[in-house]
Amino acid sequence: MANLKFQVENLGVIKMITLSYAARIVLCKEVNSMKKITLSADERLLEAAHKYAAVENTTLNAKFRQWLEDYTQRQQRADKAAACIEALRRKYPPRDRKFTRDEMNERK
Repeated sequence: MANLKFQVENLGVIKMITLSYAARIVLCKEVNSMKKITLSADERLLEAAHKYAAVENTTLNAKFRQWLEDYTQRQQRADKAAACIEALRRKYPPRDRKFTRDEMNERK
């Protein structure tokens, strides 16, 4: 049985509803309301961005929300990567000597 998905906006709250062909509600998930903002950009850039978003079968708003999420999590990802590198350095401390070319290319 195929499902049909659509969004309903009601008083600032977006609800994702999945309906079967029999119009029976299978899933209803409430998502926090989003705040509207106004941005300024060059008209040519906006037109090009709208075209790229359409090619990717999405909207400029969706692309901006994804960029904003990535932007705000960038430092967290960098901190996690630095912690991982530091843990590896503690587990595998550097040796006092350099490897020879043959040692570095040795296959086991």
